[in-house]
Amino acid sequence: MKAKKFIKVFLIVILTLVLLAVLMGVTTIMSHSKRRWKPDYEKVSIEEILNKLEFSDEDYQILFEQTGLTKIGVDRVVSKQGKNRLLDFQESYYKDRPVEHLWISPVTCYDQFEKPIPFSPLENGDILVSDTTHLSFWHCGHAELVVNGNLNQTLYSMGYGYPSEVGNCLDFFQRVNFLILRPKVDKEIINKVVDYAITDLQGIKYQATIGYFNKKFPDTLKSTNCSHLVWYAYKKFGIDIDTNGGPGAYPYDLIDLEHFEIVQVFGFHPDKLWS
Repeated sequence: MKAKKFIKVFLIVILTLVLLAVLMGVTTIMSHSKRRWKPDYEKVSIEEILNKLEFSDEDYQILFEQTGLTKIGVDRVVSKQGKNRLLDFQESYYKDRPVEHLWISPVTCYDQFEKPIPFSPLENGDILVSDTTHLSFWHCGHAELVVNGNLNQTLYSMGYGYPSEVGNCLDFFQRVNFLILRPKVDKEIINKVVDYAITDLQGIKYQATIGYFNKKFPDTLKSTNCSHLVWYAYKKFGIDIDTNGGPGAYPYDLIDLEHFEIVQVFGFHPDKLWS
């Protein structure tokens, strides 16, 4: 009797696990229907604006609607790449592209394009945020901290088995959506944040649950995840960019418009951002 009862319980447990795995797999695939947002309004000519010596506030608003670049992003592009480069941003903003799904585990993947899309020149201290990494139906996202804008280098934490490191971020801009955020912080503090990130925040092991089973803000960081790493770098200098103050710090928590301004939005609704 005991043996039969054990076998029955064992089979129920196995069946439950199988059904759970199937459910998570199905919801992961269903989550692929969450494509990047595209403008639902008309594409208009911006060439007349580009011929002007200076842009008005109205011009910047039109350029934002047509390219996803705010005034900060437009000025960066114009100063470093020229006005006509904005036409490429507009084309990219409206363009249809096939989406690839890169599987990290049977229920985890992120959604990307084959090639990077145009992005604003980066500056040290910028934060990159995307929601394209998803565990089943939950879009947990990803975040990185720009530490060398001239070389497109960021500090990031990718996952278990990959300690935090500095590397090239071009593949970030293959993701089907992203935000570039610029800190409203003195350059002196930004330099301190970046220097500290490079010297002290590399080689730290990954922990998805940091803040739940250990301190969120220890004196010496021994484990972290992508968004917690970015949060910690700023928190070390008195700037708390976690918008809800919870035990963890996730990518959507970092969209802190009190301390940051939007440089570029792509694939997110410009009014709703992460939703």
